[in-house]
Amino acid sequence: ATQTGEARHSAAGENNTEKKRRYIDEESSNSSSTKKRTKVIDAIGDNDDATAQMETEEATAAAESSIAPAKDAGKNVMLANSSSVLGDATAQGIALVNALKNAGADHDLQLPRIVFAGKQSAGKSSLVEAVTGIALPRAHGTCTKCPIEVTTERVESTDPNFWECDVSLRIMYGENGDKKESPENVKICTITAEERSEMPDKIMEAQEEILEKSGDGKQKFTKNTICVHIRGRECQNLSIVDLPGLIQSVDKAEDERYIILVEGLVKEYLKSDKTVILQCFQSDEDIENQKIRTLAREADPEGRRSLGVLTKPDKIERGTEDSVMGMLRGDLYALQWGYFIVRCPRQDELKKLEGMEDLSQAEKERYNIENDFFSSDDLGRKLREAKPDCCGSNKLLVKLSSMLHDMINEQVPDMRTKLEKLLLETNKGIDDLGVSVSKEDSSEALSKIIQSYSDAVSEHVKTSKNEKDFWQQSKSIFFDLAKSLKRAAPTFEVGGRAVFEGIVDVQEASEGDWSHANSVVLHLTKEQVEKKEETTLLQFEQDDVTWEATCHWKQDKPYVTLSVVELDEKIKGVDVQYKAIAAGSDGTENSSDIDSASLTRGSEPATSSYVRNLKEEDLRIILSIRIT
Repeated sequence: ATQTGEARHSAAGENNTEKKRRYIDEESSNSSSTKKRTKVIDAIGDNDDATAQMETEEATAAAESSIAPAKDAGKNVMLANSSSVLGDATAQGIALVNALKNAGADHDLQLPRIVFAGKQSAGKSSLVEAVTGIALPRAHGTCTKCPIEVTTERVESTDPNFWECDVSLRIMYGENGDKKESPENVKICTITAEERSEMPDKIMEAQEEILEKSGDGKQKFTKNTICVHIRGRECQNLSIVDLPGLIQSVDKAEDERYIILVEGLVKEYLKSDKTVILQCFQSDEDIENQKIRTLAREADPEGRRSLGVLTKPDKIERGTEDSVMGMLRGDLYALQWGYFIVRCPRQDELKKLEGMEDLSQAEKERYNIENDFFSSDDLGRKLREAKPDCCGSNKLLVKLSSMLHDMINEQVPDMRTKLEKLLLETNKGIDDLGVSVSKEDSSEALSKIIQSYSDAVSEHVKTSKNEKDFWQQSKSIFFDLAKSLKRAAPTFEVGGRAVFEGIVDVQEASEGDWSHANSVVLHLTKEQVEKKEETTLLQFEQDDVTWEATCHWKQDKPYVTLSVVELDEKIKGVDVQYKAIAAGSDGTENSSDIDSASLTRGSEPATSSYVRNLKEEDLRIILSIRIT
């Protein structure tokens, strides 16, 4: 946000300049991660109290006042986009959040946003147009193929008709769906006031291009975003995200994957606790059957960041409006921010509006259509009487701008703290890589690194510094390989007994080596240890034998019995050595003596000697078995 000239911000600016010197290491600026996070810190600016100048009550009052109806030939004429907004502070906050998004900050933290979500054909695109002035492409079926982020900004201009729109793409996901480290921002076009009627076509072209950049061009939806930034004298300061409509059914079986894709995209946007969820419902449909309500309730169980908007009230059948009125009054399906109801132009009315050359007159007519419904239509008047402050797109517009203002004001200080911490971590990681190297010296530096690595490997192989880790780890790898080969080898039988030759000898090169014996763990709770309860391990298989082990207690001393439950039908029995180990929570281990036994199916269990020094905090016994 732009720093103001106020004295209360000057000191903060000086302090933050010092912070940035401390956090930003110019020697490391060639790192993409550092570039991104430094850019993010710069986006927040030198005004640590950037949002302190936002005075919520005054700003809201100003917006309410500026949007108040004016009398024109006995009629209320008011443009949904003609308010002079919640002041410059909201515009600065929105600009700040947009700068953070463009710098890739939403890869590292959650940013405040208002999300429009609902099913297909719920009037969502018309609603977006009503509150932002943007004309989205509309047709039967799905029109929105990706998230469309719409930002409107009021600017001062000597030209009373000044209006301008930038359309760009923000590519955050690659072809495989993985999130990129930093976004790719692609400028598509700038639309002037004279070209305003071409906006739906331009956005349609942007959708085609973003689908092309998100894959092979054959995809029908993508998680990448189209950004529409509108500036004008009569714009409201607002930023919203229009999501693709939830799909209920598809024509082709191969397109069913898009039902899941769109639902997953909506869920991803709704789950952030920094997101205000604008649930769009068609007034004449049963809210219980609308998927967006279920998804929003999963993401926001108490409805604390949810706002409902009812569309197409002119389709409500007379005599069935009680449920809609109950929702407006907060008696049914209560949400933290309640419900608004809007009446957007129907398709035949839109065609009439699109034919008007004077855009200002078209906007007036759009407002008159809605105003006439709530003032002249019997049903419209009844709805307005139920909740006058929640009827009309202008009322919704003020509410959304006020909510966004409050969100940014509340969340910016915490965002800066998190980003400064991330920047510190990134710079530390870069410092750990060593001194930066110029392009001219890179070949020599790489040769030194290779030589250093080669020397280090040689020293480990030769154990010139008496470091045996290399050989110990190599031995462990060979033992693991031998064990895997042993498992794959067939079982031989001699005199009705299983014989394991060769590989077993490799595993047990020394008689006392138990490092590669087969081990199972008896998990004991602290209560079982204290009560000295018998604990039986469920049956387990090792070395083609099904075993069962049980921990017993005698005179407060534990011991383990080992039984053979199943053997291969060709095998009569096995000779084993085994021992029990008490593994303590403090890392200590105490083992029993090594015991031997010959076991067959159904024979008496083999019993270990007592496990020594078991303490109450020791919560597991390890039974190690090796077949002799």
